[in-house]
Amino acid sequence: IIATPHCWPGVRYLNDRVSIEHAYLEALDLIKEYDLPLRLYRGCELFMTDDSLDWIKSGRALSLNDSRYYLIELPWTSPQDEADDQTSYLQAIIDMGKLIVIAHPERYSILKNDFSLVQKWRDMGCYFQINRTSLINPDCWEYELAWKLVNAGFVDIIATDAHHTNGKRIMR
Repeated sequence: IIATPHCWPGVRYLNDRVSIEHAYLEALDLIKEYDLPLRLYRGCELFMTDDSLDWIKSGRALSLNDSRYYLIELPWTSPQDEADDQTSYLQAIIDMGKLIVIAHPERYSILKNDFSLVQKWRDMGCYFQINRTSLINPDCWEYELAWKLVNAGFVDIIATDAHHTNGKRIMR
């Protein structure tokens, strides 16, 4: 399991390497105490903000298991004219020698309105992670784009996006 708490540098969810470490160590202690057959790794879901590139450069933002991979979240709704800004942001991360996993692209209106961006971002080297709940509930608004991504061969990772111990996002 890679734990990826939200991180919105300069806005909210100011989870960084230091603050996440405490919770991570507590979870490792519980895994050991209860002899659970789990391996837990650190990471974060890093939202695109004015400060997030600085957090990556300084090491304050956690990558996935201390790798070169960063789980990046983009705005769910944004005007189509922000596509170039989002692409430039992703390129800036790649230019730092990092790799990108785009979190739940099925939620992004910008991709729903212009699916060609998915290929553009793939060509840049981005990977895509979708949420399992987006695939199993035809009534959820992300369902159509999630399956479009799957059928087009763009899905690299399917994750729970679990936030709590109960509710629609847990594995059953």
